Amino acid sequence: MVELRQLRAFVQVTHAGTFTRGAEELHLAQSAVSHAVGQLEAELGFQLLRRTPRGVELTEAGATVFKRAREIVAGADAIRSDLAALTGLLAGTVAMGTMLPPGPIDLPELLANFHASHPGISVHVREGSAPEIVALLQRDELDVAVTGLPANGLPDGLAGEQLITEELLLIAPPDHRLRGASLVALTGEPFIGYRRGSALRDTIDAALRAAGASPEVVFETDELVSVRELVARSLGMSIVPRSTVDADGPHVAVIRLGPPQLSRPLTLVWRARRQPPAAGAFLNFVRDAAATNRVPLAR
Repeated sequence: MVELRQLRAFVQVTHAGTFTRGAEELHLAQSAVSHAVGQLEAELGFQLLRRTPRGVELTEAGATVFKRAREIVAGADAIRSDLAALTGLLAGTVAMGTMLPPGPIDLPELLANFHASHPGISVHVREGSAPEIVALLQRDELDVAVTGLPANGLPDGLAGEQLITEELLLIAPPDHRLRGASLVALTGEPFIGYRRGSALRDTIDAALRAAGASPEVVFETDELVSVRELVARSLGMSIVPRSTVDADGPHVAVIRLGPPQLSRPLTLVWRARRQPPAAGAFLNFVRDAAATNRVPLAR
């Protein structure tokens, strides 16, 4: 007989990518998790996971089982949350996605504040790019996320609310002689850009197109720390969030763009349908914090 614990172990290992990490996230010994997955494979008569040098990957049969197993595990968790809500003792787990870094939002403080008011709810955080986070939300692997996507441009099935906006600034090598503080001045200049699929890249590309600016992209990376280091070493200019400039790092020249000011949204995104009680409590907490200007910001 297939058991819930076997399905949970299988789903968690698949999410984590390795048996070791999956066991850590389940707070179980690796041998126990391996045994549970082995029992599931024996019960179903199919190999579900294939071990590789980098971890594990789903077999064809595993991919089929994973879709159903994920729904069953999520349903069981929702039952527990619903019953806990009936007793007034809200408990459960929230799967949250976030970009890296999460801009000026002080995520540890936000989570600590939520835990103080809802000690029975744990929040598991996963990092990723905007396309990765959207895909995880659509596959029900995340309940909620903070991204740089605009709230009015989300795919069907997702809803969003802008928490704050963050100013984007032009940074240049300390000794660079700028021709001006407009985007047009970037035409022909070496530029440190971002990889395709990045919400920050989409925002900047749209602004460059609107201004008719065409810098020469010499590097592409999603690591904002690396962008600042490359600029400090006179390898190009870039546009970065203010939180990147405010953080500790090598010296660069900082120029405010505009008017109009260039900025990016930081948006809370969730599945549009009814949320499980734990996820609903987290959504309400963050939205209330945003409505009353209490979203904690990094100092």
